[in-house]
Amino acid sequence: MSGRNGKTFSPEDFGRTVWGPLLADLCRWLLEETHKDGITELYFVSRDSYLLYCLFKETMGPDGPAVYYLEVSRRALGLGAQVSAGASPVDGGRVFCSCESRQYLTSFPLRGNCGLVDIGWHGSIPLCLQELPRWRELALKVYLVGYAGPDTPALQVRSYLRRRDSLASEAFVGLWELLMMEDKGSPVGHVHTQNGWQPVRAAHVPCGTALAARPGSSARDRQAWLLLRLYAVTGAVLLLREMDRRTIAARGRTALRCFLRMGRHPRREEAEFLGVLLFQDDLSCSALAAPRSLRDYLREPMHLLADYHDSRWKCGFLRLLLPLPSAAFPLWRLLRSADHRFSIRDKYGIIT
Repeated sequence: MSGRNGKTFSPEDFGRTVWGPLLADLCRWLLEETHKDGITELYFVSRDSYLLYCLFKETMGPDGPAVYYLEVSRRALGLGAQVSAGASPVDGGRVFCSCESRQYLTSFPLRGNCGLVDIGWHGSIPLCLQELPRWRELALKVYLVGYAGPDTPALQVRSYLRRRDSLASEAFVGLWELLMMEDKGSPVGHVHTQNGWQPVRAAHVPCGTALAARPGSSARDRQAWLLLRLYAVTGAVLLLREMDRRTIAARGRTALRCFLRMGRHPRREEAEFLGVLLFQDDLSCSALAAPRSLRDYLREPMHLLADYHDSRWKCGFLRLLLPLPSAAFPLWRLLRSADHRFSIRDKYGIIT
């Protein structure tokens, strides 16, 4: 698909040469780490670890751990701005979840050597799960794509990304999540039916849906998105079945370099295609990276602050906003540093 500069972003090529090999290497890493740790039960957190869950189940072999899909979210645990109806604190702690959600989360076997898989980035869901009955008794090992939180004895974290890359990925965490998530609404609660526990889901915008500002393109964008996922998943399965682990790791390293480059220093055609896709988390829905024109922001400066805050691909946002291709990532680091300093001042009442 052509951008304004005439260059083309190919969802098929990206799925086959970047995202597929990267998914395969993530699965290879998880297979090796869980085998080394002797994991007997492995819990995947919905929705962001969905593709990894499917690949792991498909390729783990007969001697792998028992695998479970844990349909939970920050909102279901009461970590967002909204707390589900009927929620109450667990043992006076910071986890607010309904009685039904609490029963669902403690209904799993939770025996032996357990592991938890999530995308990252600060470990809030694993930390909160360990405040729940039965979960707190586990020596839970946590496997994350990236971890940018502090070192803490409360979490035994294994991260696929190096620390430096995990911190940098905060600039495009929405891109990681959108490429891995399940195409369903986020669980916000649970209900017990004759078929067992079922999640209550938030309203959902299908993955691959484009911003309404691009009229007539929604069906085309959705089709291209599904094609990207198809090439990525089928390519990853073929790699895992037919290639040795050393080859998968080598291709994964190459794919990771390409993906990190795109996240931090996107080309215009990449930012234009992926940036307009809507990203829906527990509480909000906005485009990954779709700035208005500079003229609009000069008229309404506060819109710039709001749109930048809502963007889940900061470098894509800055790349499309500014005429300087190499400025996005350095500027994001500068803005993040300034935001962190102001947050500390506000928290501790420091005035400078």
